[in-house]
Amino acid sequence: ETGMLLLVDDDAAVRGTTAEMLRSAGFAVAEAADGAAALDWLRREPAISIVLTDVVMPGMNGLELAEEASRLRPGIPVLFMSGFADLAGVAGGDTIATLIRKPFRQNELIAHIARCLQEKGARAP
Repeated sequence: ETGMLLLVDDDAAVRGTTAEMLRSAGFAVAEAADGAAALDWLRREPAISIVLTDVVMPGMNGLELAEEASRLRPGIPVLFMSGFADLAGVAGGDTIATLIRKPFRQNELIAHIARCLQEKGARAP
């Protein structure tokens, strides 16, 4: 059984492009447009083994989502992505807070995901 990556971004174009990058690299991807939808995925899909989320989103931001995700799934790795340069404070609880800057290339993204999973001892999606 392989895991699944949960991709969260309120920008549909960015989400679509990123999902395509991930799928072409062999990942199974669940997509969510906001924090609430992401939490629904985490509640109902046990295969999700990592969360890749935008930091700045309307409603629940990526940091708040990471906190909720780690309540639902203690120890789940969370990888943040952002186009904003200054994101001091991207760290939280026992989630591994890793940040990749947008725009990124596919190989950078895959390397970040691999590192995030490796640090957590999680299986690759």
